[in-house]
Amino acid sequence: MPDPKHTKVRFLTILFGSNDACFAEAKNGQHVPLDVYKENLVKLLTHPSVKAHGARLLLVTPPPVEERLLEHRVKSQGYTKLNRTNERTKQYADISREVAKDMNVGCVDLWKVFMNKSGWKEGQPLPGSIDQPENDTLRGLVHDGLHLTPEAYKLFYEEILKVIADKFPDQTPEKLPYTIPAWDDSEAWAKEALEMGSPGVVRHN
Repeated sequence: MPDPKHTKVRFLTILFGSNDACFAEAKNGQHVPLDVYKENLVKLLTHPSVKAHGARLLLVTPPPVEERLLEHRVKSQGYTKLNRTNERTKQYADISREVAKDMNVGCVDLWKVFMNKSGWKEGQPLPGSIDQPENDTLRGLVHDGLHLTPEAYKLFYEEILKVIADKFPDQTPEKLPYTIPAWDDSEAWAKEALEMGSPGVVRHN
C-alpha cells in the first residue's frame, strides 16, 4: 500500500480463494484451510495500512472453475490429477461472502454472477463439475478452467459498478469530480494554463 501522505486509495478490491481452495494433498502447496482463509480475509480488511487510507472495500468471491479444462491445465504442468473442484471452490466463495456481510464491506460476488450466467439455480448440481454435462457458457468465462476470459472481465467490471452504486452511491462515475477538466472545456483549460504560467491553450477539435 502506498503511503497515505502521498496518495489516497479510494477503492480496494480483494480477491483470494481460488488457489486457497486447492486440496490439502495437492502437490502445488497452495492449500489454505477454510478457517485460516477466513481469518486471513479479516486480517486483510482490518490491516492498519488499509485503515490508514479509509478505502472503500470490495471483497470478491472466488469464481467457479471448469474442471475439465482445469484438469487439462494441471496435467500439462506435470501434475497427475485435478487439484481443486467446483464444490470445493464454492465453500471458499461462501466464506468470502459471509466475511463481506459480517464486516459490512461491498461484496462482488463473482461466484454467483458466473453461475447465474451459466443457468445454475441453488440446489442444482454445479456446472463445470467433471461429472456434469459441459456448460459452454462457463467454459467461455474461464479459458483454462481457472483464469478469466475477456467476457468474464466484462462481467467482473459490470458487477463492480453495481456494487459501488449500491454500497457507495456517492462514488458512481457520474458523481465524481474531474481530476482534470473535460477535453472540451476551453475555459477550464485556459484557467489551468494560467495557473501553470502558460498564457496560451491549444485546443484540438
